[in-house]
Amino acid sequence: MASRTPRSDAAAVVRHLSEAGAPALRAFIERQRWFAGKARGLRTARVEDWSVLREDPPLVLLLIRADETRYFVPVALGQAPADPARTIGPLGGLTLFDAHWHPTFGTSLLDAIKSRRAFASAGGSFSLRAGGAVGSRLVGRARPRAGHATLGRAEQHLDLLRPALDPQVHQDGRSPASTRTSRCCASSRTAQASGHVPRLVGWAGYAGQGETAAVALLQQFVANTGDGWTHMLTRLGDLCERLAADNPADVEERVAALGVDALGEGHELGAVTGRLHAALASDPGPPDFRPEPITGEDVGRWRRALVADLDRLTAEIAAASARMPPADRAALEPLLAARPRIERAAEDLALLADGTAHKIRCHGDYHLGQVLKTAESFVVIDFEGEPARSVDERRAKQCPLRDVAGMLRSFDYVVHAALAARPEAGRARLRPALEAWKRLAARAFLSGCMHGGRQEPGAPPAAIPGGGAAGLRGLRAREGLLRAPLRAQQPPGLDLNTAGRDLAPVGVTGGTGRDPWRRRTYHAKKADPR
Repeated sequence: MASRTPRSDAAAVVRHLSEAGAPALRAFIERQRWFAGKARGLRTARVEDWSVLREDPPLVLLLIRADETRYFVPVALGQAPADPARTIGPLGGLTLFDAHWHPTFGTSLLDAIKSRRAFASAGGSFSLRAGGAVGSRLVGRARPRAGHATLGRAEQHLDLLRPALDPQVHQDGRSPASTRTSRCCASSRTAQASGHVPRLVGWAGYAGQGETAAVALLQQFVANTGDGWTHMLTRLGDLCERLAADNPADVEERVAALGVDALGEGHELGAVTGRLHAALASDPGPPDFRPEPITGEDVGRWRRALVADLDRLTAEIAAASARMPPADRAALEPLLAARPRIERAAEDLALLADGTAHKIRCHGDYHLGQVLKTAESFVVIDFEGEPARSVDERRAKQCPLRDVAGMLRSFDYVVHAALAARPEAGRARLRPALEAWKRLAARAFLSGCMHGGRQEPGAPPAAIPGGGAAGLRGLRAREGLLRAPLRAQQPPGLDLNTAGRDLAPVGVTGGTGRDPWRRRTYHAKKADPR
């Protein structure tokens, strides 16, 4: 009998990744955006469990243990995809790569969900379930998004939740329906009440060793023109073109007139955000989703986290400054000198514990890239939270103003990206106009948030507090500190300009006096994770 080749033997793929291919697997994980440990590196990566979606050629469902965290990573063996970042390495004359780039992975997985199949594994099983009508016409292959991939169909798409699996151990004898899979589905269904989240129609889960974990959600497909970041960047590009020949006396008035469509969309996005938060605050049932008043203990924990992030940023600046030219070291001085202002902003968080503001399950990683532009409005996607945070942190209830702060920071980023796309000679003249647009867009967005939140019955009073401007400033500082350092995928680095922009809401406005859109990143020496 002829021996089987890796092309027809999924077990050979797993053996390779567990032995000779282990370094390539570790390197693949380290360069993925969904890997949460970029700042510290990855010591070990191993296959903890696996099953076969299709045998020949292999489509393998892997459960990977990367240091202390587990990831669901489907892999395929075949012709290498065009993007080398998606490849793991060679095997048997072919290439192992991320299965989302295999032409038949989408249909294979969606058909398995439609037929409610289960795939036995060495330590448990992967099960795929449909919670609604599942269509049959594929309209697109895997398209990567932040932390997951989307498989488009006429009626639905599949969000593969690549951040860490969230297991729930059956310590009280409850059925799997009460564990993480149902909680993940419950979160989606609660958010659906806003009318701006795709409908849940199926999911995939893993069960093994007394636990279950959700690994994917299947949602209704929503026709769209692209994500909010691309849409707003295009809008600002058009605005820059229209401003090119202008030299108005009143910049803000002129921007308001020329950018009226984009500002209207900013208001609509705010209304969507308000309705989303109101829906998430309206479920008095499961304790995991029940809104609770913000307490002094909550504020103290958030304040300590902000100060810890500030300590981390200060340490990274100190480590990088020795390798910087004097002019760039001088550019960091406003950041270091701003610590008292940032700490005062942290104190402002206490205003949220007045008994009227509530903490709820929020989006957790909210920015323009996490919404899709539809013909009339926006829909919100990617509820897995900030990939760099632990599962417990991502599931914790937060003040909804944290999402608001994240979107306002995204407005700032898109303005700078639009300006960086213009010819250098014209940037100085366009900068005041785009800064004016940012101010107007922030006002429109906040107005929309308040309007949308008030429209929804059943939400606790002031789920988004009307008098929370000072608290919002503290949360914007926290969001800025989360993102100011370590923007390079790896090795760790510090981008001076984005660090300053992140902290602008609390008065950090320093710069080098040179082109602020020229990226300067200084790398700390990376310790060998092995």
